[in-house]
Amino acid sequence: MYVTTERLCLRLLFLTLVWASSQLLAVDMFLESGVARVRYVSKGTGEAVVLIHGFAEDLEKGWFDTEIFDRLVASGYQAIALDCRGHGKSSRLRRVDQYGRHVIQDLVDLLDQLNVEKTHVVGYSMGAAIANQFRHRYGDRLLSVTLSGFGKPPLPEKLTEALVQEIEGNLARMGLLAGNDPRSLACLCVGWRQWEVSDAALKGNSVRSLALIGADDFFLPDTKQLLAEMPMIKLEVVPGDHGTARSHPKYIEALLAFLQGS
Repeated sequence: MYVTTERLCLRLLFLTLVWASSQLLAVDMFLESGVARVRYVSKGTGEAVVLIHGFAEDLEKGWFDTEIFDRLVASGYQAIALDCRGHGKSSRLRRVDQYGRHVIQDLVDLLDQLNVEKTHVVGYSMGAAIANQFRHRYGDRLLSVTLSGFGKPPLPEKLTEALVQEIEGNLARMGLLAGNDPRSLACLCVGWRQWEVSDAALKGNSVRSLALIGADDFFLPDTKQLLAEMPMIKLEVVPGDHGTARSHPKYIEALLAFLQGS
């Protein structure tokens, strides 16, 4: 078929735009992990960095809105962010026994699906608790761990359906849960205790670690206590509080310096 120069140029331009779009956009992917369908995005090449968001967030709020995901990619890393089960576009499971240790297994299954043998892990707030438990159980798969906005929220001693319903009602009244299912998040809260790490396990840490937190974060005392209990961890304090520290330029600067070995 005869193709004019003009039509050929248009075709080449179209293919170039398609290629460019594929480089700029992180496409939703899904992992089947047990009964959960977990949404994630992955972009870039180089050492992997898995990003775990905070409670009642999703990967956009945690890592795209703060530009951390894109800065990691631009700095030569493979950035991987997921919606933890119960959040975002991942399965909103409604039983306590579908959270806890299963969230840790989601990370293992995600790394296996992406053929990532070793990775950096960055967790914020709730994500820091998940990252710390992952460090304890699967330290051999880590290049480093960053526990950011790390704190120890009060956890229930007795797990009952009445407790789940009480938490569900409280969450529904809090106002920060737009787009979330209070029942799913209540079940996650009750299962949070399975992410706790014992003092002995903290003292036995062998993974290069960073505690990264805002100067006005209400969890700063918890983070400082963590440093007293855990070897091989350094502290970086940046401007901001629990909600704003990730958006400050000093946050990504400190994170990149740590990942690069400074």
